[in-house]
Amino acid sequence: MAKKMIAKPLSLIAISLVVLVSANSSAITIDSGDRSKFQKDSLHWVTLGELRPTQPVIAHDQVNYKIGAFSKKSEKMYEGLCESYGAGEEVLSWSGNSTPADPESFTCANDIGSIKKDINTVIVGPDGKLYLTDGHHSFSTFFDMKEGGANLPVYIRVQENWSTEESMTAFWQKLEQNNNSWPYLPNGSKVSYQAMPTSLGRVALENDPYRGLMYFARKIGWDKKKAPKINYLEFHWANEFRNSIPFSEADRKNPEAYLAKIKAISEAIIELDADHMIGSSGYTAKGLAQKKEWNKKSEKEFNALLCKGDKKGKLGYALEAQGISVQCQ
Repeated sequence: MAKKMIAKPLSLIAISLVVLVSANSSAITIDSGDRSKFQKDSLHWVTLGELRPTQPVIAHDQVNYKIGAFSKKSEKMYEGLCESYGAGEEVLSWSGNSTPADPESFTCANDIGSIKKDINTVIVGPDGKLYLTDGHHSFSTFFDMKEGGANLPVYIRVQENWSTEESMTAFWQKLEQNNNSWPYLPNGSKVSYQAMPTSLGRVALENDPYRGLMYFARKIGWDKKKAPKINYLEFHWANEFRNSIPFSEADRKNPEAYLAKIKAISEAIIELDADHMIGSSGYTAKGLAQKKEWNKKSEKEFNALLCKGDKKGKLGYALEAQGISVQCQ
């Protein structure tokens, strides 16, 4: 883990458009150009408030965990920001004067934009707006953290420009047909595009508790790093167990009950037949990185969810963000 260092003053050249520069300087300006002119695969600085969701739900507890971790250790926040810039998962330097609102005030390990696969994607709609197709959780975290908000600058990659679609109806149909929208609530009902939230964050986007369970079950019942890169992966897994594993709001607020549900869903994943098709994903359980057994790594990850020694784990931070006390020794 990088040690905290005081960032050196940067010598910057005033520019009107986005510039990719060395890892030791990160001059940026918000691209003020016509969004309908954005080219496929182009990279741009925009604000969080400009981005439109393509799904009505997120896992609030995944966001809760990240915000909790960021509030305890600013290094984690800057690492998350650097990764979203396509500049690696390490922050080299920051200071007490650093702020997410000013990417010039901290230094990432790599050039901004150099790791394109890590940059969240948008599709330009006929209304000239930017529709987010990846990164609802990370950007909602940035939106909701105390240092964030609608005006926070973020880096995006244009996946497609569909601004010439004849109507918004045709645009949303194309989004769904190309697996670039998840228009479903946790109860399975479909949200029309007219009713889709227009902002990121936990206020605008409803909570899907089963999507949260699947996040915490990573490395326990399944391994995301070994899974194919498909949109809405956790939602497909979550739909497999919505009707078989009850998970109430009271469970979400009880550390022991929450842990028990994570264990139950992880074991249920492992017990599935390897050739069982998972929802509408088009993949089998094995194809979506189902673990063969509850092994030592599963046990280690599970035991670290609430506490890692005297420090909080992922679930510990998520619960604390809900105002639930978690004591680690």
